[in-house]
Parts: sequence; C-alpha cells; structure tokens
Amino acid sequence: MVEFGKRGCGSSADLPPQKITTSNWGPSAAPAMAPTDPDGVSRMFPLEVFEGKTGEFLRSLGLSPDMPRNIAQTEDTFATLDARHRHNLERFVDTTNRRWKNGLCVKPLLLLPETVWRSKYRNFLCATCRFYPADPANVFFLAATAQTAATLGLPLHHNLSDKEAHDVGLHFVGLLGDIYKKMIADGNPEQQVASVIPDTARELTVYMSVKLFDQPQIEQEHNLFGPRFGRDFGKVL
Repeated sequence: MVEFGKRGCGSSADLPPQKITTSNWGPSAAPAMAPTDPDGVSRMFPLEVFEGKTGEFLRSLGLSPDMPRNIAQTEDTFATLDARHRHNLERFVDTTNRRWKNGLCVKPLLLLPETVWRSKYRNFLCATCRFYPADPANVFFLAATAQTAATLGLPLHHNLSDKEAHDVGLHFVGLLGDIYKKMIADGNPEQQVASVIPDTARELTVYMSVKLFDQPQIEQEHNLFGPRFGRDFGKVL
C-alpha cells in the first residue's frame, strides 16, 4: 500500500527507469523532436500554440494542450506526469487533514497497486492508457487512525493481502492488454482503439474496489469524497 501523509512524513518511491519501446504496446514513444514545454511535458503541439487567437480557436474545437493525443509519451513525460499526480494527491491529503479537527485524518490507497506499474505493463498503462498510479480514479481514501474509522466509517485497510491485491490488479490489466491487442489484430484503427482505452483502464478501479472493500465501505468513501471519476486533486480546496 502506498501512503502519502503530511509533507515530509514519507512518500512513495518513483517509478523505476525503463526504456520506452513501441514493440509491445503501440504508440508509446513520441518523435525525438517533440518539444518540451516549460512545465516539463513534451507535446506534439506545444503550449504556445494554444495562446492568443489561435489558442481560442483550437479550444473552441474542443482541443487542449493536455488532451491525451497531444501528449508526447517520452520517458521524461512519464516522470513529469507521474510526479504531478503525486504532488496533487499529497497536497489534497495534506489540506484535507489540516482542515479536519479532533485528530481525524485519512490516507490514500492506490486501488491498482503501484507494483503493477513496475511490471511489463508499465508502458501500456502510461503510454497507451495515459494512466498513472496517483490518478484520482485510482485513489481510495482510508482512515489513518482508529478514531477516524469509528467517526467517519472509513476502513483502516483493505480486505486482501498486498500480494493478493497485486495479483488481482495484474490479472485485470493483463485482460485489458489482451483486449487491446485483439482489437488491433482485428483491424480496428490504432488511434481509434487508443482513444477509448484510457477510460476503460480507469474503469478497472471499479472492479478493484469491489475486490478490496465491502459495499458499505465503498459507499461511505463515495459519500465523503464524491465519485472517483469526478475528482480533481489539482484544484485548490
């Protein structure tokens, strides 16, 4: 289980370096000439293109700098986006715990364990699914203390061992990978398949939550923090 506490009280390890390849999971790497913007993210069309009247026109068409197909999936981009998600989550937890009183505090659990990102599916999750460990859809909030559990009705831990959770997560991601490869093999356009895979990957967290928690616990966490697919840890609380 990856825990984020108040700043300075521990954080999860970064994803290990791994060479980007296109041999297994489609368009996982961008051309070498893709520019790196000031925020550390490489984009096919850089941030400056979305400024001024040109930017207004592009946004009117529903385009944005951070739309998945505009993000160049390089190793540096993986690290930058992963760090951004982690920072937003840690800040959210820190702010939430500071606002609560009487010793109440929570800690995040990654439903799809981070160890799954350390497997052979890392490129598939990051590049094809555009999915990172601390993505809001992958976070379930646990009680950090017995008092919090009793007061808020949140669980202190999940119902599986860490190994069992890893094995279940790996199985689900493997099934999604098989579906992706079959769709490509059946002649579906790669870009079309890639456009739906990110949402499907996040839906795996629904199955993980059912495996890890009892339904009343899932409902209570939902009541306190809202639907996981609508959360944005980057917004100021």
